[in-house]
Amino acid sequence: MARVSAYGLVNLRAGLRGNLGRSAWDFSLWADDVIDKHCVVGGVSGVSGPTFGAYWLVPGTPRFSGAAIRPEF
Repeated sequence: MARVSAYGLVNLRAGLRGNLGRSAWDFSLWADDVIDKHCVVGGVSGVSGPTFGAYWLVPGTPRFSGAAIRPEF
């Protein structure tokens, strides 16, 4: 069995909302794992056959970011 140390992640979100006549809009920027912390979120162990006793760690999602524009009619 593997032990995973505690860790923290930094996620950021910022956005604006407004109106254009009778329609509303929403614009946002976001970034997850801003400091690009390499972490493990779980693991899988082999329980039978040739993989018995083996253990594979599952890595966390790396840093990623994006933008969204949402019109509301």
